[in-house]
Amino acid sequence: MPDNTLAEWLLTCVSDEGSSLRDIISYVDYRNHAILTHRELIAALEQLRHKGALERHGHKLRLLEGDLPRMEIPLVTEEEFDLAVNEYLAKSQ
Repeated sequence: MPDNTLAEWLLTCVSDEGSSLRDIISYVDYRNHAILTHRELIAALEQLRHKGALERHGHKLRLLEGDLPRMEIPLVTEEEFDLAVNEYLAKSQ
């Protein structure tokens, strides 16, 4: 999956109220008919950070709109990510 598309999808699916990791996994599955991997998520977040759309704040990334924080995205370990994927897959069957 092209990184620039995934980065754009992340910006689209993360709402002002926040989106859970499961929400993000579900949205990418809906758009691409494929399950997001931890590596793809990290690469897309890094791409957004390099473009200035995200800044690191402790164990979270802040999504910025202009210079103002819009919301925070928690950083997750690969194990936490895999657990969220497995929960999503179990509930979507």
